[in-house]
Amino acid sequence: MPRALLPALAALLLAPLAACQKPEPMTPAVEAHAASGEEGVHEPRQPGAPLPSGALRVALGAQGFEPARLPVKAGQAVQLAFHREAAARCGDRVVFPALKLERPLPAGQTVLVQVLAPTRGELAFSCGAAHGALVVE
Repeated sequence: MPRALLPALAALLLAPLAACQKPEPMTPAVEAHAASGEEGVHEPRQPGAPLPSGALRVALGAQGFEPARLPVKAGQAVQLAFHREAAARCGDRVVFPALKLERPLPAGQTVLVQVLAPTRGELAFSCGAAHGALVVE
């Protein structure tokens, strides 16, 4: 067998083994969609506007997300009220990688994001170098 084919043959034989090493994915979380009367659920709120009852406040400032870890009930719809301070150190959007969800975070405004907590594990979110997570109790 020609030596040039050995690396390709080795890759073909080892690929199934590498796939077996991947950790089992966590229960997927999904974005909770707003009811028809709640079109503004992902929109920036006017300064001073009251938050919906039960919304979890998350500030984004120079130290990152505060709080960075939020305990939630499994499978519960969670409404997060992100407020980015004017001088925040990171980007201008919050990202939920597992949901493929991004929302802009205008400086000095509060943005509501509604998600469905996973049935177990954590649901991570980030904004540049700042990281946070919903933690299922």
